[in-house]
Amino acid sequence: MAESTFVAAAAVDSAVAFESAPRSRRSAWLRALTSSPVTLAAAVILATIALAAIFAPLLTSHDPTFLDPGVKLTAPSRDFLFGTDDRGRDIFARVIYGGRTSLVIGLSVTAAAALMGSVLGLISGYYTRLDSWIMRAMDGLMAFPSILLAIAIMASLGPSAI
Repeated sequence: MAESTFVAAAAVDSAVAFESAPRSRRSAWLRALTSSPVTLAAAVILATIALAAIFAPLLTSHDPTFLDPGVKLTAPSRDFLFGTDDRGRDIFARVIYGGRTSLVIGLSVTAAAALMGSVLGLISGYYTRLDSWIMRAMDGLMAFPSILLAIAIMASLGPSAI
């Protein structure tokens, strides 16, 4: 009877420790991030840029692709915050709308890389014979400088139709 009580108490203690461990790690991580003013400033700047890109139609009334030769090379003003380019397009609108494209590309590439890494990790963990082959292939990719690899991939794909 005493032994079963001890086992049950140990199981409850280990379950409580298991449940509280991620919360304490998460709060320690959050504390470390918020303790640095540089980190907080960077987070605010990144959030502002991301929100500006997301809510671009609300922040500017100009179409980023509209050509207006009558206002080409206008200096920054109340109507055109960053001025206009040599074709009369609003530079502020182009920057904000360009941020949307950058966010979509960045998030989709990150999601694709995480998915591919997870799949390769699951395969190499489940099929141990493939582990060394996958590891060698990844080592081969990591041996090349990333910019050189990007140039080689772009050269092999050929010119874009877009």
